[in-house]
Amino acid sequence: LLIGGGFIAAAVLIFLNDVRGVWVGAGATAFSFLSIWVARGRELDGWLRLELMAQAEAAGRPVEPEALDGVLVLVIPLLVVVSLLIAGGLYLVWR
Repeated sequence: LLIGGGFIAAAVLIFLNDVRGVWVGAGATAFSFLSIWVARGRELDGWLRLELMAQAEAAGRPVEPEALDGVLVLVIPLLVVVSLLIAGGLYLVWR
């Protein structure tokens, strides 16, 4: 719901020809990702860790849980960057 709200805010403000809409929408989306991460931190971290371990085992390269710490630290910044790119793409398409 929060993530969708960020995209809707970006789309509405871009439709109104407000360039700041990109940053407002992207900021709202990034904040939503961070809020969800903080609210469900351990649960989400555990789920991501188990999912990555299962994929590594399926590929025939089992990994230790501690080896995934660096990967998990990159997840949220990656989601924030993706949200900024999507909001920027919406701006370019609607422009």
